[in-house]
Amino acid sequence: MITLAGLQVTGMIAMAVVLLARFEFCKQQLSFRTCGCPAAWRKRTLVLSFAFMIVFDILANFAAIPGCGPLLAFAVPVFLIYLACIRIAFAKLQTDEELTK
Repeated sequence: MITLAGLQVTGMIAMAVVLLARFEFCKQQLSFRTCGCPAAWRKRTLVLSFAFMIVFDILANFAAIPGCGPLLAFAVPVFLIYLACIRIAFAKLQTDEELTK
């Protein structure tokens, strides 16, 4: 029988795999769009964004536990900060179409 804890652990492992793949893809894109030399602040912002995504995942998983629902109120702003960090890391960089011209 599958328990809630088993589902949460499976979900956390799956999210970790997705985050690692997504981080690697973003790192490659950042390097490609900056001709192999991204600024240090862009790298830090990218790492910070994935730290916020991990915090979001943890909060969302704990919110599934009965009585911990209010944690979801903290998860939403954390996810929005993750999105903002990604936008900041790639701000004013050339798009794929501009690079291939």
